[in-house]
Amino acid sequence: MLKPRRTLVVAVPMTLVAAVTLSGALLQPELAQGVSDEPAFAETWSRTDLPIQDGAVSRTWFWGPEPRTPLLEEPNSLAPTGTQTVQYFDKARMELPDRTADPEAPGYVLTGLLASELVGGVAQINIAGDLDDPAGVTYATIAGIVDETPHPADALITTRLGSDGALTEDGTLAERGVRAEYYIVETDHTIASVFWEFFNSSGTVWNNGEFEQGRLFPDPFFGAGFPITEAFWTTVRVGGEPRDVLLQCFQRRCLTYTPDNPDGWQVESNNAGAHYYTWRYPGAGASPTATPMPAATATAAPTTQPSPTSEQPAALPQGEYSTAGGEIHAMHFEVAATFATRACGLMHRDELPDDTGMLFVFEQDNSGGFWNCNTFVSLTLAWISADGTIIGFSDMEPQTRGEDQHLTTYQPPGPYRYVVEANRGWFAERGIQVGDHVDLAEALVHGDTQSDTLCQQLGLACN
Repeated sequence: MLKPRRTLVVAVPMTLVAAVTLSGALLQPELAQGVSDEPAFAETWSRTDLPIQDGAVSRTWFWGPEPRTPLLEEPNSLAPTGTQTVQYFDKARMELPDRTADPEAPGYVLTGLLASELVGGVAQINIAGDLDDPAGVTYATIAGIVDETPHPADALITTRLGSDGALTEDGTLAERGVRAEYYIVETDHTIASVFWEFFNSSGTVWNNGEFEQGRLFPDPFFGAGFPITEAFWTTVRVGGEPRDVLLQCFQRRCLTYTPDNPDGWQVESNNAGAHYYTWRYPGAGASPTATPMPAATATAAPTTQPSPTSEQPAALPQGEYSTAGGEIHAMHFEVAATFATRACGLMHRDELPDDTGMLFVFEQDNSGGFWNCNTFVSLTLAWISADGTIIGFSDMEPQTRGEDQHLTTYQPPGPYRYVVEANRGWFAERGIQVGDHVDLAEALVHGDTQSDTLCQQLGLACN
């Protein structure tokens, strides 16, 4: 099971919009160098962002100056192999789900539904402006307004959004002249005029090995997807200074419009790629904490399957659960404290020893859910705060080896620092409840005990 796992469900219909693979020759090697080791990603990046990097134009980045990560393999149950090659940029994530497909066909390169997942996961991350602004609008704020009634067609947008999710009318905003422009029936939201103009804009692009004038996005929904909110005015701080911006979130990223910015920079994409990466991989920083998995590791299953048995050491650290009634219950912990061991978790295992749990340790508070991938043990998850208090439980249904897997996301009741997976019913049988405390001191000092060898052999693909 991949850790941490993220929800794919939000409170609006999710229509997958196929990205357009740009026609023409792939980038010349010298231009692709430093952009991406995947030529299809380099070509997609280059259409809009190479002219900026080269100084041919002055306008907002659509992906970012360079990738934030190397090429990575992530699970995708819809991909032929169960995984896809991805790469994170500041603004988004590029995806290559099927290398056997026609590189010139629409949908060869896709972009992830990152904003939808961040909103669905109620991520406490500022969408725009300074990340440390305590009054900033977060993805969690947006989660409360996704069902707002769409603005009437051609109506001036004069509604303000507060960081607490409150919506208020401000008639002075009419002078900005921004209108509700293009209604999307699939998500029941209307794209603001400034963003619809941006999606259909033209300028200098890189195509067929040279700069030329053309549409930035052959498909207006490429890279952003459909709107999941209406557009609202809000205040964000940039370098500590308050700025009045129009904000609208789409499936793949959020956009802002700052009237006071110079031409070419009034509409900007937020850093949804950077936000999502640090949310999905807490503590990973600008690059993974483990060596990225080569594509062959994840996509090519060995002809002889190794035995899926526990590889735990002879002596595991121990912790104690204290109940409200004064009872003490001991548990041994397999500790997963790094990117690689958290990603592997209990995948490919058929059993978990009695009175043993797997402890997932994160470097900071987390809010994302867990999903079940290649996990064949019936489990109960205990969500635990930074001080060792149990804040909730989730029972996880096992998958069946050799059968198609339908991933179910299990969401926490609030921010957590640790998760313990134990045999299903272990906590209930001992009367351990929400609010009880667990002593993790020995396990946290011990560090990683769990090997990721099985996942190195069998991969992380959900098959």
